[in-house]
Amino acid sequence: TATLSWTSADTLFTVDYGIAGSSNVPTSITVTDTFVTVSGLSPNTSYEFFIETNCSAAGNGYSQTVGPYTVKTLCTALSTPVYEGFDNDSTGGFSNPNAPSCWYYLEESGAAGYGYIDNATWSVSPRSGANYYYLYNSFDASYEALVSPAI
Repeated sequence: TATLSWTSADTLFTVDYGIAGSSNVPTSITVTDTFVTVSGLSPNTSYEFFIETNCSAAGNGYSQTVGPYTVKTLCTALSTPVYEGFDNDSTGGFSNPNAPSCWYYLEESGAAGYGYIDNATWSVSPRSGANYYYLYNSFDASYEALVSPAI
């Protein structure tokens, strides 16, 4: 779901939206207020929204289109138990830190750390493959985390 609002004295608008960067014809909806909630969007996906005033009833056609306004939808909540081996994610490194889609690295203020998916052979079990998430913080290793999507 995405909610957009704007300020205008007008009351009839056309909102066009679609997946960001897509060449597909956008979905077009008529809105009779200065806000809209669009549902049925795919999770973890960036959408572009364009808004124009519909002045056709007064014989003036449409206003200039404004946008794009980009919105990224939330990720799907994980179900328990959670098993994540990072096997479908690309690896990173200290010079190109990364996190799996919908996850993020968190550290305390003032710290200089990073995290990335790495690949190595480990004797630790259970595991699904060779990938793992490496956390580094030069300040204090007690206050860093890889945060999962909602559960």
